[in-house]
Amino acid sequence: MNTSLVRKTFVLIIVVMTVVATASAEDAFLNQSLRRGVGVRAMGMGGAFTGVADDATAAFYNPGGIKSIDFQYYVENSDYKNYTLDRADNYLLQYKNWVMTDWHNRDKNGRQVDVFAYSFGQEGPSGWGFTYKRVLSNFGTDGYTVDFGTLMNLGQTMKFGFLAQDLFKDNVDIRTALRAGLSMRLLDNKLLLAVDE
Repeated sequence: MNTSLVRKTFVLIIVVMTVVATASAEDAFLNQSLRRGVGVRAMGMGGAFTGVADDATAAFYNPGGIKSIDFQYYVENSDYKNYTLDRADNYLLQYKNWVMTDWHNRDKNGRQVDVFAYSFGQEGPSGWGFTYKRVLSNFGTDGYTVDFGTLMNLGQTMKFGFLAQDLFKDNVDIRTALRAGLSMRLLDNKLLLAVDE
């Protein structure tokens, strides 16, 4: 593993963490719509997917994990009748290192948030990627945010991921979130352990 590249990546992470401003009076439903998570597998792991990010949902959890796949399509319609959402739909389309996704959330009061996202990932021992999200709502939000992520191999079975979510934004009232995750595959890849913070 190239230790110089790992050092540069860690320096970049530290710089991003110190530059990011966190003061904002964000809307709770907008926050939930942008941070709730997508994908049955990742949500079944409690959202601990920043250090895994090995399918098309990497566009949401960590675009640094996007790998070149010939073609992948994914549709999810979640039932949240006992939750604060009335409807949640998610669509993903992946071709090579590009992912296009959108998700739509509507709460029980009729407020709706629609997110259209475009992601690119560059795979490698220290993969990196970004996601551009166009955010629209029926309560005044019309803007964009940008996420940046990296996923580093720490040997044959372990990975470390970092995500700066909503790092850059325009007319979207939400704080930047920083996430780090670690994953380890054991028992010939039959067991996956993952933790996010």
